[in-house]
Amino acid sequence: MSDHLALTLPLRPQETAYSFVSRLAARNSICTRESASDMGVVFGTVVDTKCAALERLAHLSGAAWANLMAWSLVRPV
Repeated sequence: MSDHLALTLPLRPQETAYSFVSRLAARNSICTRESASDMGVVFGTVVDTKCAALERLAHLSGAAWANLMAWSLVRPV
């Protein structure tokens, strides 16, 4: 597993983590769930805005973790 994605995109203003993962998958020509799995993240944890998943996504993509958290919907427990 690589430390950073070879093909990435900038996070758009107000973009949710779910949308960002979907765009990254399209950029890498693979399905969204497969893309998340390849990054070592369970897709459902991105949808649920789990901190660890978004930290991993931010690290691999170069996106700002704070923006991923702020712009994504947080589901109540």
